[in-house]
Amino acid sequence: MTTLSLTVLRVLRWAAVDRAGLPPSVSGAAGPRPGDDGDPVAGVERLAAVTAARLRLPDPPLGDEGPAGLGALLLATAVALRHAPEVAAMALDVSAPASVADLLARHGLVRRLRSCGDPALTPDGRLGEELLCRSPLTGLLTAPASAPGAETAAEQVLDRLLGHPEGRASVTTALAPPPDDRRTARWRAGLLERRRYTAEERPWVLDVYETALLHHGPELRRRTAHATAVLAAVGPVPPGPDERDTGEGLAVDEAEALAEWWRPLAVLTHLHLAELRARPLLRDYDDALELCTVHRGVRARAELMRLAAR
Repeated sequence: MTTLSLTVLRVLRWAAVDRAGLPPSVSGAAGPRPGDDGDPVAGVERLAAVTAARLRLPDPPLGDEGPAGLGALLLATAVALRHAPEVAAMALDVSAPASVADLLARHGLVRRLRSCGDPALTPDGRLGEELLCRSPLTGLLTAPASAPGAETAAEQVLDRLLGHPEGRASVTTALAPPPDDRRTARWRAGLLERRRYTAEERPWVLDVYETALLHHGPELRRRTAHATAVLAAVGPVPPGPDERDTGEGLAVDEAEALAEWWRPLAVLTHLHLAELRARPLLRDYDDALELCTVHRGVRARAELMRLAAR
């Protein structure tokens, strides 16, 4: 087995076992070790199966018996070659996922890369963005890449998941935890906002909030109380766009992102209260409504200042 194929196999195993630390690379490859024997293609299939289990999807996932294919294998090759960017880019010529297993294997790899701490793989870096672009399931569950079409691909994955009972339960559970960052919060807020309009999709939006309150209630309430305090302390002139990434501006932006995440529920409470009352487990979110009210005041002041400056 060549150094590259050995490293690719190790990258796939690193993602499958959720191992801490950086993913292996060709530049840091050690010699053969016990357990290095194996087929990289089988490693992709294993990663897909492990990822399906993490998302609580049955076998075959969503009833799709298609193979995992070579997409994740090529992405793992790019990761192994990341210290030679021009060479790694050659492995990124990957078509859209052809099966659910392909979708899962890519997500199993890319989701781990986003938090591994390697500067070459950060979500804001070129390679990290390229990898995210080729894993629409990761984009759906975190936030899509900024490339054209990435958001559409993520929404198409959501449509496919919502079309199956197991997929619906899986994506509901995956989207329920409090968002980790502003970009994720705003992406999920947009998803829930777009899906709240129709009678067919509105119950799923309520499912997400219900699951969030049931399983993550204490953390959500802590964050919501903090965000409300931050926005309530905003002066007559809220921070401008250029002040959002440092100091008080960052805290305000994070608070606003959480308010945006709660907003679809606040709107549904106003427009479809009977539907919410029919769900006895969807309760105790008055603090979220208060946050949305405070946020509207901040935005109204910002708009007044903008108009006054004309």
